[in-house]
Amino acid sequence: MALYENLYALRGNNHSISPVKERFEAGLKRTLNTSYPEDYQFTKIQPEDIELTQEAVYNTQKSVCSDKAVLEAVIEEINAFLGGKGNNEECAAQIQSRISLYMAEHS
Repeated sequence: MALYENLYALRGNNHSISPVKERFEAGLKRTLNTSYPEDYQFTKIQPEDIELTQEAVYNTQKSVCSDKAVLEAVIEEINAFLGGKGNNEECAAQIQSRISLYMAEHS
């Protein structure tokens, strides 16, 4: 099962995934005992899916950025890439360059 499917199923009725580890773990375990409607479009979560989801979540290193200028720079470069400009490595390098310059100017 794909990670996004695990996270989608984990969201449950409140449409959120808890950032609190204990609640996140409880949500993962709860999904194993969930009964799904017949028209449920995803495969039921299996124990190995839980392990893969935990590994992906716990090994992800991410910081949240709410700086509008940074987000706009990233979006501009991704849109350029999706529009056919360069490859993924060039896109990542351009984002890194722009954000590094911005950070140097604003720190």
